[in-house]
Amino acid sequence: EYAKAMARFDEAATILEEGAASGIADVGTVASAMLYVNTNRRNVYMDGGDFLAARALAEQGLEAAEAIGNADQHLEARFDLGWCDFYTGRWRSAYKGLTHTLQLARFLGDQGRETITRAWLGILLASAGDHETALAQGKEALSMALARGDRRAELYAQLALADTYIATTNRESEARYHTNQALAVTVALRYERGEVECRLRLAHLSAQSGDIMELRDAASRSLVLAERLGARHLEAFAHYWLAETWQREADLPQAQQEAETREKRRPGGRGESKPEGSTEEVL
Repeated sequence: EYAKAMARFDEAATILEEGAASGIADVGTVASAMLYVNTNRRNVYMDGGDFLAARALAEQGLEAAEAIGNADQHLEARFDLGWCDFYTGRWRSAYKGLTHTLQLARFLGDQGRETITRAWLGILLASAGDHETALAQGKEALSMALARGDRRAELYAQLALADTYIATTNRESEARYHTNQALAVTVALRYERGEVECRLRLAHLSAQSGDIMELRDAASRSLVLAERLGARHLEAFAHYWLAETWQREADLPQAQQEAETREKRRPGGRGESKPEGSTEEVL
């Protein structure tokens, strides 16, 4: 319920501003609290696909966190910057940002953020074609997530491994396994946004295998969920796979006709008479 959530964040910001104006709360307390309000605002923007607005808030959050020495929100802002850069195609910047976030998280002993950052590095590297490193990051993230019982990090670690195997030749079974494992996590958590991401990957896999019915089902389900959530970037991916479905269905009659023509031309095929006394005719 993103619209309602944003309204509540606006109310929280108003309370903080009134508290500062009336002297009830000191400037430092208000600044610290506003960090968390704006972090949640940008989470809404990111979930909705407005990565430019989210990135602007992340940059502000990074500066504010550094100013008051809030290491937790400093890491959160750095991670969000990397996420935004990934989705807007600034992959070099995303890689640098996520790598720096990983180093800081390890230095501070923040295993939760280390795990989720490794998972997203795996997703980024799989997209960029560095499959070996993506696989290493995904496996490490999954191991850490399972050890800590961190279901959200487990979800994205599974997706990192799925993306790596999707992009690797002859690894469809592994890709399906990790995609379905991720889907099971989203169902357990009732996390519909994550479910969309899983079903989009199923659409990709079905397109690779040529299963048009599965492709249509995965793309249609993704679209319904994305539209309901208002996740515009995921909605765009769903439309892409639906268009792919329609294109393949349109090409299907022609492909069938060509196959039938090849069958007729094949020696002994349908529509071609067999010579008298042939072995096939006797049998």
